[in-house]
Amino acid sequence: MDATDPNRLILSDPMLSRSRKKKMLGACRRFGTSPKFDAAMKKTATLFIAGIVSCALFAQNARLVFAGTAPNEAYVTFNPNPGAVTTYMVIDNDAANAITQLAAGNGNIKSEHQNNRIRWRHQVGPLAVNYVIPWTTASNVKIPLTISKTAGTATHDSASFVLATFNHQVWAGSNANTMWQNVNYMPTGVTHMNDFYLGSVDNSENAVNRFWIIDPKHPGYAYTTAPNATMTFTNNDLDIDVGGAPGVNDDVLTTASQLQAQRFNPGVNKWGDYQSDPLGSAWASLGGGRSQVSGVVVTNPDFFRSWTLSSITDPLPVELTAYNAACDGGKVKVTWTTASEIGTDRYVIEKSANAMEWAPIGEVAAAGNSTSQITYTYYDEDVRGMAYYRLSQVDVNEQVNVLPVMVAGCDATNTEINNAWDDGALLNVVVSSTDAYVYDLVLTDMQGRTILNAGSQAINPGYTTLRVNKNGIATGLYMVMLQNSQDVMTRRVYLH
Repeated sequence: MDATDPNRLILSDPMLSRSRKKKMLGACRRFGTSPKFDAAMKKTATLFIAGIVSCALFAQNARLVFAGTAPNEAYVTFNPNPGAVTTYMVIDNDAANAITQLAAGNGNIKSEHQNNRIRWRHQVGPLAVNYVIPWTTASNVKIPLTISKTAGTATHDSASFVLATFNHQVWAGSNANTMWQNVNYMPTGVTHMNDFYLGSVDNSENAVNRFWIIDPKHPGYAYTTAPNATMTFTNNDLDIDVGGAPGVNDDVLTTASQLQAQRFNPGVNKWGDYQSDPLGSAWASLGGGRSQVSGVVVTNPDFFRSWTLSSITDPLPVELTAYNAACDGGKVKVTWTTASEIGTDRYVIEKSANAMEWAPIGEVAAAGNSTSQITYTYYDEDVRGMAYYRLSQVDVNEQVNVLPVMVAGCDATNTEINNAWDDGALLNVVVSSTDAYVYDLVLTDMQGRTILNAGSQAINPGYTTLRVNKNGIATGLYMVMLQNSQDVMTRRVYLH
């Protein structure tokens, strides 16, 4: 909003003079001692919040009441460009009506940055009661978030939910062709938007262009044990990029795509160890350019701060946690482990002599739906030297997800590098050997300068595939070297 708007109120600002800051903080205290702050105005108005200190806007048992009705609704708007400055609006009242909209839906709070936060104290508050945060986008589309705590008790007075939401507009590079690239504006602590079993593919195209911060574990305000909750997310269709080439300058998602809620687990660096769909969430179009994901059940072990909505058919990520092919007693043993499965019908194992022409050699029935770890095994008994293997997941709708290629065999006659290639995220090196050894893998440029050093790589009898992350390495021709005290092997590889 315009800085000259007479309805703007700055609660705190680093540029304020000491006397003016005292007056502003005094205003903050006056709101706090009032039984409610009535946000109704004679015209559409905005309470503008910017600053570097937490301001307890409302004292214990006080309320923020939105009394205006369209077209004269009131807005609480944070500074849309706070930079590194973090501002809190503190709701020091754990009643569900601490934020009240006298006319249903007629109230608006604009965050639009992860540093623009509400801290809603929820020490005792009733269980199974809806707490509604009336989020509104920068373009005035209402996207309320509802949280209903179903279990959990705070052990100190400051236990709170810390809340914020923002979309692609926080990224300076956002435009009609780039807004779908969530990887460029992820919340603090989120490291990727991947969906491969090794975390090697950016799946931004299957997620909406918005994140939610719902944090019961924020330092200083954390629950000792995070609560259980049921949540409802509302999404603005404008936060799905459509109209261009999917995955090139647009989302693969459409406004008709069914969505589910996912959160990022920093402990295991994954999105997909929790997905709301198998726990009973439901997607619905609300009309008017909005959709809703309701019934999102999250329990203490799965409750982390950063959330988004992703496609039910292509979530973040495919949850295959281990995948290997190796010689075992004259046979090639293919094994894979899943942490969760949604509607998986079967797995198809394929084999190739050249990694170009593939033939199915077997199938393994899948569990279907599971949230626990399952390990699968398939043996190839027709082993004739080195071969390429790959695994495909087939769901109940016959959609196929093909996983990366593995190399294995049982008749190696010496130790040598058989192949090396770049799969887009990882450098793959295939080594054949008659015995078990340990080598250091070194990557050098063509001038002999060391670019990467991955020590103590185990080489097994048969064929071993080594995989090394190549992030940050420039496109070009390089030399792969495997070396130990008795041997040195080299092979050229082109990284792209």
